[in-house]
Amino acid sequence: MIISIDTSKQSEQEAWDIVKNAYSNEPCSCFRKIETFANYTDFEKGYSVALGVKLPKIKFKTVCWGTKECEECYCGGDRRKCDFYEDVRNGGK
Repeated sequence: MIISIDTSKQSEQEAWDIVKNAYSNEPCSCFRKIETFANYTDFEKGYSVALGVKLPKIKFKTVCWGTKECEECYCGGDRRKCDFYEDVRNGGK
């Protein structure tokens, strides 16, 4: 990652804060996107037939491998939006 910063308009501390935030936003290593077989309800099946839309047989689910049960996660790989661990949200590892 290459970062260019024009420091003429900001203080040196603000420039370092920008660099620190850019590198701390690395994707979470525990975030995974897995494939699961789609289990649709009868309503979803009927609705798709009425619309003429074919439903996919595979759905994608996002999980966190950092939890013991590999729970479903909605952070999108962004460590600042961690659903489970406050220390990860606050910049810890």
